Amino acid sequence: MGKKLIVINVLLLLLSGCWDRTEIEELGFVISAAVNSVDEESEEFERGTDKLATTYQIAIPGRMAGGAEETESSEKPFFTIKTTEKTNFSSNRNIPSRRSRRLTFEHLKVLLLDDDLVQQDMLKYTLDFYIRDHAMRRNTEIFVVEGEADEVLYDDRPPDPLTGLALQRIVENDSSNLSMIEKSTISDITNSLLSKSSFVVPRIIERQDTSYWIRGGAIFNGDGEYGGWLTDEMAVGYNILVGDMKNGIVQTSLDNPEEMFVFETGRMRASVDVQAGKENTPVVYNVSLKAEGALVESWIEREDSVTQESFREMEGAIEKYMVSQAEAFIEKVQGELFLDFIGFSEKLRIQEFDLWRQLKDEWEGPEGHFKDVEINISADARIRHFMTKERAF
Repeated sequence: MGKKLIVINVLLLLLSGCWDRTEIEELGFVISAAVNSVDEESEEFERGTDKLATTYQIAIPGRMAGGAEETESSEKPFFTIKTTEKTNFSSNRNIPSRRSRRLTFEHLKVLLLDDDLVQQDMLKYTLDFYIRDHAMRRNTEIFVVEGEADEVLYDDRPPDPLTGLALQRIVENDSSNLSMIEKSTISDITNSLLSKSSFVVPRIIERQDTSYWIRGGAIFNGDGEYGGWLTDEMAVGYNILVGDMKNGIVQTSLDNPEEMFVFETGRMRASVDVQAGKENTPVVYNVSLKAEGALVESWIEREDSVTQESFREMEGAIEKYMVSQAEAFIEKVQGELFLDFIGFSEKLRIQEFDLWRQLKDEWEGPEGHFKDVEINISADARIRHFMTKERAF
């Protein structure tokens, strides 16, 4: 019995360690990554021949311990390293020959893609490594950069210590700015590619040679092929149409352009009713937009500017703005892009399944059914309060 106890104790000692433990000091935590084409002048990226330039922004935990405010300006809490190869995985394996720490992508916040790459239909090939990696988080956010993607990683955005954290937090403000769209993650793009659905990815553009901001997006079809840009103006119509403008603002005027005012939405929703069409109109969509909010600024100097009649006049101007922006967006999408990244096909599937089955295989494209559907838009806006100013000065 004594011998058995000795053997058991010895075995317990052997099993008490963490056999697969990796010390944190041995890892390089990639927070942000940017992928460019090495040959920016090339008109077409040749897979198997041309190389990708990948830039990693890697956190230095010791310099982040006290927070961004306590970090010396000369000691940034990260370092960047750039490598080139024909594939992303090969680029990753180049790093151990230059740095002692093995890269890990478990904390990757954002992935920036060069616009030249995505316009040459390289999106799904560039993302393949990041989609397959089992350690990669599915909520990593994707951005398309108009210009050099790696340059964004060197753009300081205080008080956030790392570019990836800053971009992740900025895109959360999409509901406050109608020129911004909601975030797009690796999971979102994977699902769109698997379901062959069109989608849009937020765009980062340079702001007057001083900084970068997130405005509009890049549009892709269900095969990951580039379809066009979602401009700032189109993004406004897009957000209004899908009902995503909570805390967004409408800056418009009455008949006199000088009588400007600003309406901030508190609640917004869009409801879509689908009906079978006739003859050359396969489907009819009736979109009803409803918004409630506050009058947050007014340059109207009339004495009666805070009466119910005046409010109703303002509400009419808001409704006109919402409808005109949404209709201009739809005209652009149906007449030039021919891509349904808004989700009208899904509305058809839910409400008219049999009709959807007939049309789904030839829905998008210049010869598709989407360009011929009828979309009617109506709006109902209500000013619920006017802050603390009760009369004109």
